Amino acid sequence: LLLTHHAAAVEWNMKSGYLEDRYSALGLFALDDLPGTMRPMQGFIKKSKDNPVLVQDSPWENRLDNGYPFVIYDPESEDSDDRFRIWYNNCISSPSPAAPNCTVQTLNYARSKDGLTWEKPDLGVFDLSDPTQEYIIRDELRQYGSHNNIIMLAFSVGVYDDQQNVGRDSSCRFKAFGQGQFLPNAQWHNLSSGVACSKDGVRWTDGEEIRFKPPQRYDTQDNVIYHAQSGEYLYTTRDWFMDTGDVGRSIAITKSVDGDFHNIDTSALRNVLNGTNDHQLYAQVTFPFMDIYMGFVCDGLDTESSDGEVHMRLSYSMDGFTDWSFVEATPTDFIPLGDLERCKELNETGDFNEHDCFDSHVIFGSQPVVVDDDGDGDMSTRLYYIGGDGPHSGWRNSSLGFATVPSFDRIAGGGSTSTDPSEVVVVASKRGVKVTGPTMTITADGIGEGASIQSDATTAVLACQQQAQSRLTFRGGTLHQNK
Repeated sequence: LLLTHHAAAVEWNMKSGYLEDRYSALGLFALDDLPGTMRPMQGFIKKSKDNPVLVQDSPWENRLDNGYPFVIYDPESEDSDDRFRIWYNNCISSPSPAAPNCTVQTLNYARSKDGLTWEKPDLGVFDLSDPTQEYIIRDELRQYGSHNNIIMLAFSVGVYDDQQNVGRDSSCRFKAFGQGQFLPNAQWHNLSSGVACSKDGVRWTDGEEIRFKPPQRYDTQDNVIYHAQSGEYLYTTRDWFMDTGDVGRSIAITKSVDGDFHNIDTSALRNVLNGTNDHQLYAQVTFPFMDIYMGFVCDGLDTESSDGEVHMRLSYSMDGFTDWSFVEATPTDFIPLGDLERCKELNETGDFNEHDCFDSHVIFGSQPVVVDDDGDGDMSTRLYYIGGDGPHSGWRNSSLGFATVPSFDRIAGGGSTSTDPSEVVVVASKRGVKVTGPTMTITADGIGEGASIQSDATTAVLACQQQAQSRLTFRGGTLHQNK
């Protein structure tokens, strides 16, 4: 369920998920898992029939491993080849396809016109024949020199397009947070930990070393976004928790000081989401969602076993900095893994299907992108992710795929699991909603015939009309006039 006022006047901004006049049910209503009430619910996704859309097919890409992808969509790009861009991690030290050796990693880059067919351009930035890299680069790769799509040596780097805040021509339009070659003369043994800036997303400058107190570590999918409400930047990284009977990785968040991207308040780093012994939280990719914030959480389940898996779950917070919770209290996949048992059968019979099996064991996601597929203004939402076909700590090929939801606002909301059409579902608002326009829209999936919505604020039953996208609208003046 999603609530919108000024619906006719809202122009969706593809570069930001934050809108003051759209309200997620997660943030607006008091949700509970009690009979007759709504509870938080994940939306329903559909994996693309085109999966996988990018594979580890370059000589220096034997194993993408977790990948830690960051995909952006820029329809205003002067070069149509750059409308879609991706930054992803790669285990350049892996000696053979899928081999579990990630002692040295790189940040790689690819681009696409449509997000389906990807090009890995010769960037001319990273020289595989550089003598200073000799001890970490496999001999057979030296022949390729600078003809590759590698940006830098990097352990984990999250890339953020900040053009909405600083402009397209800013020298710090693209922002990086993590561990990479941000400073001059940095090599694998002394990578910079912190932040850096770029005008084009390929060449990076203005590196700043940022050190947190232990047990924070950068070996996760570090990421940064602009926090519109506060004017600060929000940084997501990894920490450690100890609780009664449980110990392990945790999701940690902090912010900038006075809106300065290079000035991170390390003392404000806080654990915001803990796992358990059985569910280790490897990473969270944070993004704005209507008037709240959400995260794609990588939940590692028995990752050291022969079937070690990493699942994707949804989390949310009212302000992005505190009080994070899982949307589904019981561990539930948002984008499900491929059918592992079926993949094992296909592998034994020689009928292995890459489309069905490329993501059978692990999934690491990127922030959502809202796309105008046909240029007609009809927006769709893609959820790109890198999936792996083998256990987290074993032999594994990794590839890029994506799933879709009907619209951005359907990533998550509030709902009822009841199948009784006569049931009355109580929805209690936690805060007021200012309605000043002639239209307020409620978006709801699965509304049955004859459904209605009653507002106690006006003691009126508001007529509902189910439209093609299950959008229920009541019109005729502002809400307080609608008697």
